[in-house]
Amino acid sequence: GEHLRRTLRENARSLALLTNALPKLGFEVVPSEANFVLMAPGAATGAQAIYQELLRQGIIIRDLSAFGLPGCLRVSTGTLEQTGRLIEAITAIAGVSHATLG
Repeated sequence: GEHLRRTLRENARSLALLTNALPKLGFEVVPSEANFVLMAPGAATGAQAIYQELLRQGIIIRDLSAFGLPGCLRVSTGTLEQTGRLIEAITAIAGVSHATLG
């Protein structure tokens, strides 16, 4: 019904937001048509540090080390508000990391 269509539209917008924003912050993102993206923070910011800091803020993502993908994180889409909050948090974490690295 309408709820499903609305949810799918919201997921598509959130996915586009993540796919556009994360690479601008220096993260590699695997293209996705699902309701999540796979991101690799790279050397600048460790995946584990991002995972722990987001968890501390109440934002739950998945560390994929146990799935044979160390250094990768799975970020699910949510509402546009949730996705915006996630991007703001990752931006702040990346900013701190870049500042401390020089």
